[in-house]
Amino acid sequence: MKEIIVKVAKKEELTKKDQTFMQALGIADDTNPLQRIVYDAMLLSMDGESSRVKEHYKGPVTPTMSSRNELLQKMQMETFSKIIYGESSIDAFDKFVEKWKSSGGDTITNEVNEWYDSVK
Repeated sequence: MKEIIVKVAKKEELTKKDQTFMQALGIADDTNPLQRIVYDAMLLSMDGESSRVKEHYKGPVTPTMSSRNELLQKMQMETFSKIIYGESSIDAFDKFVEKWKSSGGDTITNEVNEWYDSVK
C-alpha cells in the first residue's frame, strides 16, 4: 500500500490494479488540493528520514553532550534545512561550523577523543 501512495505523491502513473486497490480502501487521489498537500508533506517527511545524519559514536554521554548536545543538534538541523530549501546560502555552513565549535562542539570532540584513547 505504501508503494501506491508514494506513486500518487510523486504523480507517477498508476496501474489499473493500483487504482482499484485505492478505491477499495477509500484512499483519495491527488485531485483534491488538500489531499495534494498531505502527499507533499508525506514525501518531505520520507526524505527527512533518509537524510538524517547518523550518529556513529556509541560511547558514554560526555559532560558537554549532556549540557550542549540538544542546542548543537538544533543549530545543525536549522542550518542544513535553510541551506537545502534555499533560505540561506551555502556560506551559512561555514558560519554554522564556527558557531558549533565555539558552542561546545570542540569540547565534545575532545571528550570523545579522550574516551576513545582510554578504551583502545
